[in-house]
Amino acid sequence: VDTHKDVSAGPLSPDRAEAMFSVYAEDFPTKMEALARRVFFTDRTPPALIDRIARDMAAGDAVVARKAGVGMARYDVRAALRQLDGVPLVLINADHGSTDEAALKAVYPDVRVIVIPDSGHFVMLERPAAFNAALQIELDRLSLSE
Repeated sequence: VDTHKDVSAGPLSPDRAEAMFSVYAEDFPTKMEALARRVFFTDRTPPALIDRIARDMAAGDAVVARKAGVGMARYDVRAALRQLDGVPLVLINADHGSTDEAALKAVYPDVRVIVIPDSGHFVMLERPAAFNAALQIELDRLSLSE
């Protein structure tokens, strides 16, 4: 869900990934809440939902968040996608930030991308009816193909 939007760049080096996430070592709650509010939502996201998610993210553990961030930045998604070899891959993404479908298809030609309009990163919370409908269509489609 709302992932693999840009697979054109490779993983970061260990030093670069560490530097990128080291800024959260001090005053993690304030910095994480600001990041969440700035990056993950659209101007159409309900303020109460923004508040809830931003507070939840800010309440997380700084060490865990840094390690997760470094791990994601160093992850070679292209290599991982190539290993799927025939596994159905369906991405249900938000329209907040574009998805580079051409780059995805260059790595995994059978990928299916569904974009939910008027949604931010937490598409399943922002547009639950649209998300659930898209998910059901894909589950039905996959069931029929077996």
